[in-house]
Amino acid sequence: MGGLMESLKDVIFMLKFSLLFFILDFLFLGRWKKYVRVHSYSKLLYQIPIGIAVVMFLLSLFTSYIQIFKIVPGSFENLLFSIMTVWYIPKFIIVPFQLLIDLPRYFYFSKNVIEKYFSITKQSISKLSKQLFTIKPKPQLQLEFDNLLAFETTSDFELKESYYENINNENINNEKGESIFKNKVDTREEKTPPNKNRREFLRTAGWGLALIPFGGVSYGAVRTTYDFKIMKENIYIYGLPSAFEGIKIVQISDIHAGSYTSSRPMHEVVDIINNLKPDIVFLTGDFVNYSVEEYDFISKDISRIRSSIGNYGCLGNHDHFMPIKSTQQLVQKIEASNTKILNNENTSIVIGKDKLQIAGIDNTGYGQHFGDFTKANKNIDPEYPVIWLVHDPTNWDPSMRNKFRGDLVVSGHTHGGQIGLNLLGNIITPARFVYKQWAGLYQEGNDQLYVNRGLGTTGFPVRIGIPPEITEFTLRKK
Repeated sequence: MGGLMESLKDVIFMLKFSLLFFILDFLFLGRWKKYVRVHSYSKLLYQIPIGIAVVMFLLSLFTSYIQIFKIVPGSFENLLFSIMTVWYIPKFIIVPFQLLIDLPRYFYFSKNVIEKYFSITKQSISKLSKQLFTIKPKPQLQLEFDNLLAFETTSDFELKESYYENINNENINNEKGESIFKNKVDTREEKTPPNKNRREFLRTAGWGLALIPFGGVSYGAVRTTYDFKIMKENIYIYGLPSAFEGIKIVQISDIHAGSYTSSRPMHEVVDIINNLKPDIVFLTGDFVNYSVEEYDFISKDISRIRSSIGNYGCLGNHDHFMPIKSTQQLVQKIEASNTKILNNENTSIVIGKDKLQIAGIDNTGYGQHFGDFTKANKNIDPEYPVIWLVHDPTNWDPSMRNKFRGDLVVSGHTHGGQIGLNLLGNIITPARFVYKQWAGLYQEGNDQLYVNRGLGTTGFPVRIGIPPEITEFTLRKK
C-alpha cells in the first residue's frame, strides 16, 4: 500500500507537469501562430504544430498513467519520455525569454489602458456635470431648420439668395476640408515606420535562435546523459587513524536501473570504477525506479564491482516505490551482488588497532520515514571517525549535525538537477532552488557532506549541463 501511495504521489506530480506543459505550448504556439499570420505563410505551419501539441499533451497524461500501472515495458516508457523531452524541455527556456522580451510591450499596454480609462472617466464626469448644471442650447440642425423656415416664409428675395449662397460656400469648404483631411490620412498611412524592417529582422532572428534549445536537448539526450565524469575530492578527517591515510573510496548513486534502455552504460560505469582500483565502494540508493525486476538489468554489472575492502550501500526513496516485500527482495538481490546494505545499522573496518566506522540509513525524506539515526548510531565509538551513507542530503542539517558524529556524509538524490545552464561559471539548475545542498562538497566545522549528482535519470531521460558522476574520495588526516 505504501508503494502504491508513493507512486500516486509521483503521478500527481506528473499531472501538474502536464498542466505546465499545456501552458507552455499555449504561450509558445500562440506567438508562432501570430508570426505565421503576419507574414501570410501557409496555415499548415501552425496547424501542424498545434496538432502535435495536442498529441503530446495526451502523451504526457498517458505516461503518468503507465507509471503507476506498469502496463508497458520500461524501454517503451523511456522512449515516450524521450519524445516528450525533445518537445517540451526547450520551451522552459524559450517561453520565459519571450515573456521577458514582451515585458516592455505589456507595460506600455497596461499604461495606455489605465490612462485611457482615467481619461474616459474624466470626460464622462465632465459631460455629466455639464448635462446637469447647464442649459442645453438647441442642436445645430434644429437651429438651421428654424432659420430656413423663417426665410422661406419671408418675401425678401435678396435675403433668401444671400442665405443659400452662404450655405453652398460652407458645403464647398467642408468638402475641401474633408478632402484635405483624407489626403493627410492617406499620406500618413502610406508611410512605413523606419524601424519596421529592424523589428521584422529581430522577430525572425528570435525564432531562429529558438532552435538552439531544441538542439541542446537533442545533444543532451544523445551525449551528456551517458557522459560519465569522475569527480575527485580529498577528504580531510579530524583524528583519522594512520592506517586509513590515503584510503580510496568510490561513490556512485541514483543508478535508476529502469532509466536505461541498454546495458552498455552500466557496463562502462563498472569498468571506470574498477580502473580506479578503490579500497571501498559506496552505492547510495535509488537502485531502481519503481520495481524490483528492474534490478535484474544491472545485477551482473553490480556483481563485477571490485574493491579491496568491501562494497556498501543504502536504500533511496525509489527503492520503496513498491510493496514492502518487493523492497525486501531488492535488498536480497543487491546483497547477492556483493554489496552490503546498511539499513539503520553500522559496521567497522579494522586495520590493526585502527578503526573506520560506516553507518547506513534507510531512506527518510520525500514523505518517507524509514530511517532511524539513533539505531544506526548504536555502539558507534566516538573516538573513531564515522562515514554515513544517507541517500537524501536534506537529513544532514536537521537530523545529524550536532547530534551524531559525522566526519563525512555521502548522499545523492538530487541528480544535481539533471538539467543545468552554466552562466559565467555559475550553474543555474532547478535543484539549487529546492535543496540547500544540491551537489558537491559542503563543510561545517568538522562535519562534511558530499552530494553525488547520480548516474541515471528520473522523469525526463536526459541530462543537459549536469553529467552523470562517479566520485573518488581520498581520505586525509586533518
